Amino acid sequence: MRLILPLLLLSAAMIGGCVNNDNAPSNAGTNNTTMGSSTNMTMMTATIELGDTPAAPGAPASAGPGSMYLKATGMDALVVGKPVMVNVTNKGTTTHDVVASGTDFKVADLAAGKSVVVTWTPTKDGTFDIYCDKGADPTGQVPIADHRAQGMAGKMTVKKA
Repeated sequence: MRLILPLLLLSAAMIGGCVNNDNAPSNAGTNNTTMGSSTNMTMMTATIELGDTPAAPGAPASAGPGSMYLKATGMDALVVGKPVMVNVTNKGTTTHDVVASGTDFKVADLAAGKSVVVTWTPTKDGTFDIYCDKGADPTGQVPIADHRAQGMAGKMTVKKA
């Protein structure tokens, strides 16, 4: 019995020595999954909320009865060439969309109460107007000729990489 323990320890040391490979890189066995810097691997996120009634949860305090609003979060620090995932929610009572002047950013018609997530990569830097470019509600329920002029507007800022 006294001989078994030293033999087991010796066997373990020998097996461990067999596994060691002096030609292996110094980081062998570590979990090295980074493929570039971590900032390149993280996708930016932003939200845009659209609405046409101050009763909608989260509507700006300045929104008056029947007014339109666009509330953008995270659209003020985008980076050229870095994808951004934008969650757009229509909390209004009619169809809205979102466009950004001078860019190819566009979210097509979004029905009342619906959300969509789009991934977009900015290609140039600057400050751009974002807005709903809808006109009058085709049902005649919201008699507003220009959603942008009524408050469905904001800014988007894109910095150089």
